[in-house]
Amino acid sequence: MPRDEELEKIVLGEILVAGSNAFAEIEGELTTKSFYSDAHATIFEAIAKLSYERKAINISELAMILNRENKLEYVGGSPFLSHLITSVSSTVYLANHVKALHDIEVKRKVYILAEKMIALAADKSVEQDEVLEMADKGITELQTNSAGQVFDIDESLGRYYDWAVANAEHKNKVIPTGLMGLDSILDGGFRAPDLVVMGGRPSMGKTAFATAFAEYFVFQGYHTLFFSLEMTDIQLIGRMVAKNGVNSSHVRKGCMTQEEWNIQDENMSRLMGLRLHIACSEDYKQLSAIKAEAHRFKRKGECDVIIIDYLQYIRTKLKNVQRYVEVGYITSELKSLAKELNVPILLLAQVGRNAEGTDVEPPQMSDLRESGNIEQDADIILFPHRPWVYNNEAVDKTGRSWKDRGFIYVAKNREGMRNVKTYFMNDPQFKEFYDDEQANEQLSHE
Repeated sequence: MPRDEELEKIVLGEILVAGSNAFAEIEGELTTKSFYSDAHATIFEAIAKLSYERKAINISELAMILNRENKLEYVGGSPFLSHLITSVSSTVYLANHVKALHDIEVKRKVYILAEKMIALAADKSVEQDEVLEMADKGITELQTNSAGQVFDIDESLGRYYDWAVANAEHKNKVIPTGLMGLDSILDGGFRAPDLVVMGGRPSMGKTAFATAFAEYFVFQGYHTLFFSLEMTDIQLIGRMVAKNGVNSSHVRKGCMTQEEWNIQDENMSRLMGLRLHIACSEDYKQLSAIKAEAHRFKRKGECDVIIIDYLQYIRTKLKNVQRYVEVGYITSELKSLAKELNVPILLLAQVGRNAEGTDVEPPQMSDLRESGNIEQDADIILFPHRPWVYNNEAVDKTGRSWKDRGFIYVAKNREGMRNVKTYFMNDPQFKEFYDDEQANEQLSHE
């Protein structure tokens, strides 16, 4: 087992000699798990508490806090604390020693992971995909330092304060959707680690919205990983390219005008080199394949947001279970994936109930097909609705036609407003969306 207990003593002694300012410089690089010795970990935890309580970091304060918690004798008593200091000749190498200790910690975690993987690989009852998925997940956790984190209240308070400060300084990633009305409801847009479900009936525009969001994301510089389980990459990119004067029907029929060719070339040039990655093979209909690919892109630093189109195509290795149980497992795993990778995930889902007549109400959460645990696992649930699809003469409460218009109903929003609507307009080919400012001003509070 990789460890160096003498180095641990040196680091603790150097921290005690250097004091509070030095500890603030290296605090984020070490945790109690950086120390193999439980006694050393206990001392480091006490030092961290002194820092949080804004007390001086020295041997007398350390002895008091350890004594208060009945841990002083456990770590070796005051003589051991004194020995930590007297053995330090200089603190000039503190940063180097901290890095070395962190490296040993990582190697120790790799060692433990390897032991687990050997045992799993030797188990004949475990399938290959499960072995690979656990290995991939374990490596990702090592690289993101997200495995097994348990925080006491003081640590969580400190982390919360840092998070609030980062928000105030606009350091935390909030990914705007491009629709100002929706961003206003969602306090700026999508954020990690939210699982956002967009459900809708056929022809309501789920994929069109996902494509529009993806295009907006990449133009803002975000690496976007798009799992297109229904359409090919050519079809998906075609939705982005065939607009602004390009008739998609002419593209399919091979009868574009020269002007359309020119516009298409401009649209393609505009998209060239952007950070969009499209996964569209049949393999990605397996949940394990989605998770493995997402982990791979995250390790490369090329995954800021994930889009999956759509839920009902995803399958798992679960056997002899009803579909609603499998769907519940999928959404639970995707929520866990969002937390592991610290990214928002937009998951499209089909609404199951058949809509009939000309006055069709927008769907509710209970309408989600094979809903499983969707309502529980999702942080945000959105329903796009276009009344004109069902009734070409449909008008809103002000008498304005619903042609080329619609709204998004925010049915759930764990951290903000819910049961509210934001209104949008779309081009006739349903390739572009933008805010319906008039409707948002008149109807948003209905």
